[in-house]
Amino acid sequence: MTTIVTKWVDRGSLSFYGNNITGSASTAFGTISNSQNGSRDLNIDSLYSGADIISLSHNTVSGGNLTFSLTGTRANSGWATMSIGGTSFSRTSATYSTSNGNTYWTWSLSATPFGSSNGTDKEIIWDDGGTSVTAPTASSVIITGGTSAQEILLQLSIYLILEVEVLYSMLVK
Repeated sequence: MTTIVTKWVDRGSLSFYGNNITGSASTAFGTISNSQNGSRDLNIDSLYSGADIISLSHNTVSGGNLTFSLTGTRANSGWATMSIGGTSFSRTSATYSTSNGNTYWTWSLSATPFGSSNGTDKEIIWDDGGTSVTAPTASSVIITGGTSAQEILLQLSIYLILEVEVLYSMLVK
């Protein structure tokens, strides 16, 4: 998987009429930043050009849900997974909607992924869902014995076999 953008949420909360909201919502509560304990930065251009995060929050209404919302009408594409503190949320399993010129992804979720205390920082990672593969290099395969020409041919043969296996595994996914 390739990380597209990383942000941090410094958990805040808001409670009213029995509804508890945790995470961050613009300037109302919590902070979204580019680093742990960083200054507010809602810009998320590397995911959607010109977009700012409106909220990344969990609320307890109707059994609970997690909402990620952005300014502007954005396509339901461009990223595969959003992870909050290591818990992953697939874009395709979210309810996607647009309203009043903004975009929303909502997941049904009973418990907050932002921790139990205000001020808790959670790393948020959006990724492309791809598979990262590191192909071996010929220099990582060492054969001893035989002539140098034999060693080179054997190393190249092994390298090509490993490359084919890597390519095959990428195509099968």
